[in-house]
Amino acid sequence: MEQITAVASPVAEVPSSVRVWPTFDHHIELDDARELIGRYKRANPGSRSAVAATRIPLDRILAQPGCVGVRMYFALNPDMTPTLVMVGVDEAGNDIDGMLAEQFMPCPPFCPMNSLLDS
Repeated sequence: MEQITAVASPVAEVPSSVRVWPTFDHHIELDDARELIGRYKRANPGSRSAVAATRIPLDRILAQPGCVGVRMYFALNPDMTPTLVMVGVDEAGNDIDGMLAEQFMPCPPFCPMNSLLDS
């Protein structure tokens, strides 16, 4: 598959000894996640706060040859509500020309009743 070269605007220099793809661990603690989400909700009251997807598009994207991760682009639906567009990423951090995903289930209305991420 053809590779799309990634355009990066680094905020800091990353030493050449540091490998970002595919070894970076994205883990954060629950309290940190709650603070991040709460800050967004306070800044955007009444707006869409999340989208959900089944594992089907994730599995399809990650199953592509050379795919080591997923990039999620911020995007807007025609009605101007936020969404994401997902694309596979290769070991060099480039977008893979292949499977894309969108059309997620928006929150609201598809929100959990008592999310552990609510602050």
